[in-house]
Amino acid sequence: MAEDNIVQKIMRWKPMSKRPIGRPKIRWEDEVLEDIKSINVHNWKKVAQNRDSWKKVVEQARIFYRLQHLIIIIIIIIIIIIIIIIIIIIMRGRRGEEEEEEEEEEEEKKEEEEGGD
Repeated sequence: MAEDNIVQKIMRWKPMSKRPIGRPKIRWEDEVLEDIKSINVHNWKKVAQNRDSWKKVVEQARIFYRLQHLIIIIIIIIIIIIIIIIIIIIMRGRRGEEEEEEEEEEEEKKEEEEGGD
């Protein structure tokens, strides 16, 4: 019971000094509440009291965040593939231009040789 008392004191603790000017720092509790909102858990205090239901919520959150990370990785891979394709297209275009220039030079040489005869 003493631990619960300490936890409650920590959760309700308010600093006596003034905060610095600017945007308030994000607290750990704010991050947790934001995460709970993002997974759409309503009345989380009541849900947390039932161990089985809270375990399901935590497992759903893990799946949710794993999917988010997987989607980010897939997007990064797609972007890399697009960049590689663009580079290949640009390189082929340059090669094509070089080949055209070489063909034009060869035609000019042939014309000069034919004109010189």
